[in-house]
Amino acid sequence: MGEHDTIQGCLRDLAQIAPHYALALHIRRGKPGIVRTTYPDKWRKVYGERHFALCDPVMVWGIQNDGMICLSDVGFYDPCGMLPSLRDMGLRFGIAVATGDATSRSLGSIVRSDRKVNEEEARQALALLRRMHTLARQCSETLTPAQIEALQRVSTGERHAAAAHAIGITESALKARLKAARCNIGAQTTAEAVRLAQIYGLLR
Repeated sequence: MGEHDTIQGCLRDLAQIAPHYALALHIRRGKPGIVRTTYPDKWRKVYGERHFALCDPVMVWGIQNDGMICLSDVGFYDPCGMLPSLRDMGLRFGIAVATGDATSRSLGSIVRSDRKVNEEEARQALALLRRMHTLARQCSETLTPAQIEALQRVSTGERHAAAAHAIGITESALKARLKAARCNIGAQTTAEAVRLAQIYGLLR
């Protein structure tokens, strides 16, 4: 499996371009399938306290556009002053990226404190987002019936031993199915895999 055959592999490359990013992948019916962020905790706190999610200019731009744009571009509509607040924290340079269609979109921002993101890096970031968007869309199609059954069991709160017994397999086999499901769906934990499977409508 190549480095860009997984979302985690793409994220590692994105981190080489800029240390801070926030991504919402496979947004469908208003909900992202996968969210990843490496923004500092102090910024996440400010973002929540000031309710920037309600008027995030990156979200607004990303829903309406495909491609990339510098965060300092005058085309950004920022009624809540989110971007100046971001710069006040030293995160002065960055871009927004977005891709997808009317049924599924992925978008995000990457920022640096030391220098601008150059054109080549911006192109690479957009290419990585597009790859992650494709992978995220495939998540709902990559789980096997056995993996879905395993996630269904643990989603109800069943312990591994009880879930394995109900399915008729060993506990180690159940854990193997859950691990495969996490890998296929791009989740870091079983709880996240369950949440994604629920969003994609794979669980009852």
